Amino acid sequence: MAGRKLFGTNVLVDEFVGNLTTIETIDGGWATKYFDEQNGQYWLKYVVDEKGFFHHLMFISPAPTTGELIDIALTSVHLDEVLAAATRLHLEEQPQQNQFWQDLINKINQLDLEHLDQSEKERIKIIVHASQLTDKVNRREILGKSYSEILKDAQFFNLLAIEAQKILDKI
Repeated sequence: MAGRKLFGTNVLVDEFVGNLTTIETIDGGWATKYFDEQNGQYWLKYVVDEKGFFHHLMFISPAPTTGELIDIALTSVHLDEVLAAATRLHLEEQPQQNQFWQDLINKINQLDLEHLDQSEKERIKIIVHASQLTDKVNRREILGKSYSEILKDAQFFNLLAIEAQKILDKI
């Protein structure tokens, strides 16, 4: 499991954290920090659904940047890591004002979508769905903006969702 920065299934997370030392529980029990004494690395296990049934694990020492998350999603050989990276992009979108959408769409469009093998098509589907690129909702701050600015932002997300759907249609 060397080289991984994220784990995206409960089984893999539970297996991996079994060898780590719990540092602290945060966010009212929704997240836990761990330390890997063997490698000197810190990890964060966090819940990705509101019912607490599904969690991911992320390397946090230092945490992957937006660009690294995009690269992980596009290159990891582990589909659960692809899912975790794309989900993390979405989760960090609001609190950190992470506006990854256009960069991710551009990188996907650089691929030869019509000639991908089945596993690569599955990767792209996972990325588009987990990062919620087909969601037409305006996710930018609206407070303090004029109506025309809000409308422009809403139009951006509408066009982004259309582009994401075109990608899914191609594959």
